[in-house]
Amino acid sequence: MPEVNHPRRAEIGGYYQNKKPRQLNLIKRWLIIITVIIVGQSLFQVPFLRLSNITIDGIKYIPSDQLENEIEEILDRKRWFIFRNDNYFLFQSYDLIQRLENEYHLTDIKLTKKFPQTLSLTAKERLSPFVRQTPEGYYAMNFRGEVLGQIDQPEPTQIIIADERTDQSQGIPLDYLETATNLLQTWAFKAEQLHITKFHLTDSNEDLKVTTSQNYRVFFTRGEDITVQLARLQEILSQDAVPETIEYIDLRFENNIYYK
Repeated sequence: MPEVNHPRRAEIGGYYQNKKPRQLNLIKRWLIIITVIIVGQSLFQVPFLRLSNITIDGIKYIPSDQLENEIEEILDRKRWFIFRNDNYFLFQSYDLIQRLENEYHLTDIKLTKKFPQTLSLTAKERLSPFVRQTPEGYYAMNFRGEVLGQIDQPEPTQIIIADERTDQSQGIPLDYLETATNLLQTWAFKAEQLHITKFHLTDSNEDLKVTTSQNYRVFFTRGEDITVQLARLQEILSQDAVPETIEYIDLRFENNIYYK
C-alpha cells in the first residue's frame, strides 16, 4: 500500500512547536524589563540618595529661599516619566543652569554634588552698571532695573541713578536704562576732562538729566539723537563760551543752547 505523506500537517505542527519557545522568550524579556524597572525605582528613588540638602554661595542680593524654591522645582521634575530629577545619580543640571542664567542673570554658575544628598550652587550676580539712589540709600539692580538689595556705597565702576520721581514704588524703566547706557557708550569726552557722575530720573519721560564731574548738570532730550546733542555740547565747550561756574547746560531745544 502506498505511503501517504501529510506535509501540511507536519508544517502546522512545526509552527506551533516553534511558536511556544518564542512566546516563552518574550515573556522572559518582559519579566526582565519589569524587574529592571522595579530595581531601578528602588535604587533611584530611595530617600537616602535624594538631593535634599541645598547650599548656596556667592550670592549677595537674591534671597536664598527664592533660589532654593527654583532649584527644588527643577529637582521635582520627572526623568524618563518614572524617576525623579532629585536623585544623586540621575540629576540633570542643564535646565537649572538655563533658568538661573535667564531669570536671575547669574554668571559663573557651578553646581556640585556631594554624596549622598547635597547639591551646592556657587554663582555670581550679574549686576547693572547703575545703582539706584533714593532718600533711603543706594540699591543694587539687575539688568532689568529690578532692585536686588540695599548697599552701602556704589562700586567705583558703577554710576548712580538718583530716583527723583514722585512715585518710587516701581523699578527703573528698562527703556530709561537703555537710553542711559547709550549716552555712556557715545560719550565723546575723555574721563579726565569731563565724565558723568550721576543720572537724575524724573517724572518726565522726555528728559535725560545728568551731573558731570565739573558739578554742573547737562539736560538732554530723549526725543533727539544723543550723538547730535553731544556734538552741540562739544562745540559750545570748545568755544569757551560757557562761564567757569554754571548750574546747567540745556541741549533740549536743538540749536538753541541755554545755560545758567
